[in-house]
Amino acid sequence: MAKLSTEYVNEWPVMGPLGKKESVLLAQNLSTDEEVLGTAIGSFGQTVVATTKKVIILKSGFMSGQTFGNKATSFDYRTLVGVEVRQGFAQGEFEILAGGLGNNQASTIGAKVNMAQQPNGLVFPKTDAKAFNAMATKIRDMSHSAHSEGQGQAGQGLSAEHPSVAAIKQLSELHDAGILSDSEFETKKKDLLSKM
Repeated sequence: MAKLSTEYVNEWPVMGPLGKKESVLLAQNLSTDEEVLGTAIGSFGQTVVATTKKVIILKSGFMSGQTFGNKATSFDYRTLVGVEVRQGFAQGEFEILAGGLGNNQASTIGAKVNMAQQPNGLVFPKTDAKAFNAMATKIRDMSHSAHSEGQGQAGQGLSAEHPSVAAIKQLSELHDAGILSDSEFETKKKDLLSKM
């Protein structure tokens, strides 16, 4: 494998060069309007790639679960619940936490799960910790933005879907001003709530 270099573009780590298998696998998993933002290459050529739409973990060879196979696992930013970077004496672990995935830190007592073989994580040499920490920070930012956009759209959909909410606010103002009696307000409010 060629000696890796790391650059930082807009605070994203860009490690390279990618291995041949990883390059082909990445090309197969990108849509035409998707851009690569950052790459971080771990031990055994395992690679985490952040794009404008998702995070992809690329594995080839025995790390993919098959001797000569390849595996790409994608995670939409909206499904991410966390990114963990753990560092030990000589190596670190990078793990994507997403909805529907269990935490792979440990299974039964004394049995440590090998992150190198998990689809949502990889291991890296301790010397590359700066790049993996930067990657985790930027992925968290993308996930936060995706979650914020989703909440805004959900909130807009609620008020657009239920125009009765605005009508109830108007009724409340009329009631507070003494224009509607208590019984008139309650009757109209019940009618509007039944339409929601």
